[in-house]
Amino acid sequence: MKIYCVWGQRKEMYEGEHAPELLASCDEYTERENPQYFQDELTKYKNDSEFEFVKVLIIEVDDKSFDEAFYNVPSLKGEVKIAKEEK
Repeated sequence: MKIYCVWGQRKEMYEGEHAPELLASCDEYTERENPQYFQDELTKYKNDSEFEFVKVLIIEVDDKSFDEAFYNVPSLKGEVKIAKEEK
């Protein structure tokens, strides 16, 4: 799966004032089905004078690894022992 990310760096008064920000993102399926959404977000931030620069980074993630991380709920395995009452 590809994840399309719009990252921006705000203009700074001093070096290190702002960290890069993830401004918008979508997966490859959303981008393919509705490319105008991503393009509109990219244009919006590129035209925003608060940002020194805006860039698109594409992150590629293995579908199986993503599914395992997203859908699997951790569980604990163990043994339950019932204590005997003392008289």
